[in-house]
Amino acid sequence: MPGAKAPAHNLKAPRASLDADAPAEAPPASRQRPWLQLAVVIVACAVDTADKALLPAVFKAIDAQLQRGPSALASLVFAQSVSYALALPVWGSLMQSFSIRDFMVTGCISMSFATFLLAAAVEYETHLFLRLVVGATLASLMPLGQAMLCNCVPDDERGFAFGLLQSVCAAATMLTSCGATTIASETIVGVEGWRLAHVGLASLTLLAGAAVYALVEQTPPERSRGGSWLAQQREVIGKVAGKPSFYIMVGQGIFGAIPWNAFAFLPFYFQLSGYTDAQAGQILLLGGLGAVVGGLLGGRLGDAAFRRIGTSGRCLVAQMSVSSGILLFVRLVYVQPSDRSFLLVVMTFFCFQMTATWTPPAALRPICGEICTSSQDRAQVIALWVAVEGVASACFGAPVVGLLCEAFGYRLAERGGAMDDLLPTQREASRDALRSALVGVSTVCWAACLVAWLPMYWTYPADRAKAKASGKDAGSALLEPPAVACDLHAPGRTSYQATAKS
Repeated sequence: MPGAKAPAHNLKAPRASLDADAPAEAPPASRQRPWLQLAVVIVACAVDTADKALLPAVFKAIDAQLQRGPSALASLVFAQSVSYALALPVWGSLMQSFSIRDFMVTGCISMSFATFLLAAAVEYETHLFLRLVVGATLASLMPLGQAMLCNCVPDDERGFAFGLLQSVCAAATMLTSCGATTIASETIVGVEGWRLAHVGLASLTLLAGAAVYALVEQTPPERSRGGSWLAQQREVIGKVAGKPSFYIMVGQGIFGAIPWNAFAFLPFYFQLSGYTDAQAGQILLLGGLGAVVGGLLGGRLGDAAFRRIGTSGRCLVAQMSVSSGILLFVRLVYVQPSDRSFLLVVMTFFCFQMTATWTPPAALRPICGEICTSSQDRAQVIALWVAVEGVASACFGAPVVGLLCEAFGYRLAERGGAMDDLLPTQREASRDALRSALVGVSTVCWAACLVAWLPMYWTYPADRAKAKASGKDAGSALLEPPAVACDLHAPGRTSYQATAKS
């Protein structure tokens, strides 16, 4: 990635020992470019976030067609989020039965097919059902990518790796939000813009699946540990049950994820504030650049703090991110709309996205990689963890905001009309109601998240020490058989850091 530089000294020592034991013959051609396989998997993971950004971006257009109100729109987000969360543990456990390539190709093709059908849907019930299908298919992509990154890099550089993944996902979110918001209410060659946006994403997802099939090497599934599926899940849960850090991560993750789920209404809020569809798309695009920067910046800050002050560094960076995010978000939604406020909104949104996105790459994902060191366990733990977060955020994020804003005075347009047909005072009342709901849900949850990080200063070092004492410290992940087909540490290929720079 241009401009991204990272220290390579931590990789040299383990790679030197591996190269010394390497066979003399050249590796297969398919393994000489591991960075290409890594890039393909990251792009496939970005499909996940792009789809999650698509629905909020077309809220206004779908609201005008279905005439169901914010609570019904929130139900679409809820349906997809819940099916996504419930499917995560199932997909994570299937890693031992199916190859990585088949795993990801199936998810991409299924999601693409469901999205094509969404583009043709005209009834609310059809939208609801297909959102359930899309959520379940998307759940196959992200756990795999995150588990792979833990295997590829040492513990003091995982922040950069997860930052790179988060930045790519943020870029996908930004482009989807901007493009879909801009064309959603337009009619292009006789077709509604929001339908074309779904067709475009479905086509790109199909291409991503084809790229995975062509470039990711076919590998046998991981060896089964025996026993029934439920017994294996109990075994994984038992391993993390004695680690207090995991409970804290799940708890703060729940509180931290709820506001981001509620932000499905942000594009709608900008439109209610008087900005045109194109301006709302530009706000999401330019402000979203902050998330791209924030992913890499947060990862590098987490790594730097970890090297300087140890385990407390990652916790400190996470708390800095949460506290700054609260202040900047409140400032963002209380900018008074005017002809001169557009630039201020963009700048504030950029700063918010740049600072509020540090926690996952700087702390959460690296910590999980250290306290769960087995490749198979790590993927399943990530899946279970994200599932719990997903269910909680789906229940208390967008649905609660939708209900609260209607309780606070949101005015629904007349049947067959649009929000633009409301009187200015009615539009302002609807905007204020939505703002109050967003601020209430976000600030309360983030304050709880900030407090939840405090015990981690003591539990994280203890759990990390236990992992090292058991002989499964994060550094040994470089010597484990990789959980994916992208083996970055075999002889004769470029190191992760070198490929990241390119």
